[in-house]
Amino acid sequence: RARGGGSPPHFSEKPPTRPHAATTRETRTANHRRVKHALSNVCLAGRHMDNKRQRALDALASKQAKDAHWLIAVADAHSVVTFLALYAMSPDLTTGTRVYGAHAPPTLDASMAAGYLKYDTAARAFKSIGVHEFTSTTDAVALAAATVNANKKKRRSGVGAGGASSAGAGA
Repeated sequence: RARGGGSPPHFSEKPPTRPHAATTRETRTANHRRVKHALSNVCLAGRHMDNKRQRALDALASKQAKDAHWLIAVADAHSVVTFLALYAMSPDLTTGTRVYGAHAPPTLDASMAAGYLKYDTAARAFKSIGVHEFTSTTDAVALAAATVNANKKKRRSGVGAGGASSAGAGA
């Protein structure tokens, strides 16, 4: 007699169901939490960044915080992370509006991105993700050098400096 004899296993016609993917609200809550940790542990970490970190976290805790998808703009995806700004993304994730920071454009779209990043809370580091547009898993974006340099030239010449206070800029 063969081992495990008896009747053959029964297979159902339907494949087993998997738990449903996270809802939009759950995804946004997770993004809010990851962005908060990224600001505190990587982008604006250290005592010398206390004031900037608190202002960024206050912007994150604003009235729209739980309903927005947040995005951190950094200067480079491959080296030390240089924080530029915090953006609240539109519901369709096509554009972002700067809510904190003065070192980046007031609005953000995919043409300005050089790379897309996700914050890994266990490693306390940003990881590059293989996408070419803003998604619900995108926590940060590395801005193209041309975008960062163009914004520096505008700040030096005084163009666009008036909108800084209304956008919560203060970095």
